Amino acid sequence: MPHSPLLFMPFTSRSITARNRIVVSPMCQYSATDGLGNDWHVQHLGARAMGGAGIVFTEAAHVSDVGRITHHCRGLWNARADRGRAERADA
Repeated sequence: MPHSPLLFMPFTSRSITARNRIVVSPMCQYSATDGLGNDWHVQHLGARAMGGAGIVFTEAAHVSDVGRITHHCRGLWNARADRGRAERADA
């Protein structure tokens, strides 16, 4: 009986199980406005997940608007950003 390569086997870490061991590393896309993610982020990250990756990391998020690399970096410095991340995680 043929076996699937380990890369395509499920992986469990604590209470999380990924459908395989393919991981998309974080990519800073500089597409946020005022630190907020948007529909572009949902489409971009969702496409990676739908394409077969078991784990998809999001891009960097800055804790202060002063510490950003560009004005289009994602942020964690206000409550609006918190709500936006929760909505995108549910998507």
